[in-house]
Amino acid sequence: PGEAPGSDDGVVPGQESSPGVVASCRTRALLPTRLVRLADSELKTHLRDVLGTTAVAPGALAFQVQGEHVHPTKERFFTAADFASLRASLQRAARAFVTAMPASSPCRSAGGEARCAEDTLRPLVAKLYRRAPTTEEWSALSKTHDALAVEHGAAAAFEGALLAAMLSPQTLYRSETGEAATTRSVRLTNGEALDLAALAFTGRPPSDDERANVTRLSSGELPGALAARVPAWASSSAFRERVTDFMAHWLGLDHLAETEKQDPAFDGAMKGAMTSEFRAFVADRLLADGARFADLFTATESRSFAGLDKIYGPAAVAGGRVTFEAGKRRGLIGLS
Repeated sequence: PGEAPGSDDGVVPGQESSPGVVASCRTRALLPTRLVRLADSELKTHLRDVLGTTAVAPGALAFQVQGEHVHPTKERFFTAADFASLRASLQRAARAFVTAMPASSPCRSAGGEARCAEDTLRPLVAKLYRRAPTTEEWSALSKTHDALAVEHGAAAAFEGALLAAMLSPQTLYRSETGEAATTRSVRLTNGEALDLAALAFTGRPPSDDERANVTRLSSGELPGALAARVPAWASSSAFRERVTDFMAHWLGLDHLAETEKQDPAFDGAMKGAMTSEFRAFVADRLLADGARFADLFTATESRSFAGLDKIYGPAAVAGGRVTFEAGKRRGLIGLS
């Protein structure tokens, strides 16, 4: 915010009699705001977190933008060639995301456009923007979605709106307020810190109550307030799902369904059993009450599912537990 037109001191005309307003306007006028482009690695990681690695396979985001996001101002912008490469890559990602959705999804079915916009597109936009879209932002994007739906159908409308959100400055840049330090570090506002923490744990923006409680705190009170929210965030189903998905990506299990081997026993049933075993193991050894992180790598037994007897032997009975062979298997790395 800058000074109001015709004002010499940052005072909004008609409010000169309010000292609080005067002080507030003067303070805001002294704080510069910069747009900082996300680095390639930051943007790719962010998009995979939002869209999921099932839809966005490793290597799918092949764009490479020249220049560093922390260099002088000109380096923060895109050349025409870079932007064309980025747009083509993100369009493929948007199409892959739509294709991976069930055929019955409102976003792929005629007549489901309104439900798709509110239930699917809007939450995705909030994740892409790292905050809830403003009324004006959502109005513009939803109008684009609705217009595309009339002309091209539900799937194309969702793909186009998702691509528009991914290419928007709200996704590609982050704003920094205040004088830049020599280390290029800038302290986040309370709201920005809360947004990042909530999105990291739950994948969703914070609630209005959380935001109201944090906004009024001093900078010294903020760390304690965020720490107090961690148990509630960490106990949410959204957090458990994010942790499990992270571990699956780390082990390469997010593409297990597409993996092929020469062994005929490695069929769809076995892949499903391996996935079920992995998810149960993470739930038992990492997410359960009283679980210890070390057990994730040192445990000597796991739950068994139908089909795993081909790996563990006849002792692996569906619904039971299987003990790893001593010296050969242990922990998460030793699973089927």
